[in-house]
Amino acid sequence: MAPTDDLNVLIKYIRTTLFFRIAVAVGCPLFLLTGIFIFRNYGSPFFCPVYELTGLYCPGCGSTRACRSF
Repeated sequence: MAPTDDLNVLIKYIRTTLFFRIAVAVGCPLFLLTGIFIFRNYGSPFFCPVYELTGLYCPGCGSTRACRSF
């Protein structure tokens, strides 16, 4: 049996099992809300080496601030 056959069997099992469907339906939003809570209350864990060294924002800093503002 090829490895792709095993993967297809696993994917079919996950799609047809109610437990995994519920786990994904509950787990994904919970994971997302936890991340939003951490970013809102504790700030971003990421830092920019360019900003730390020069005090100037780089394009990556702008992208990070734009994503954080959502």
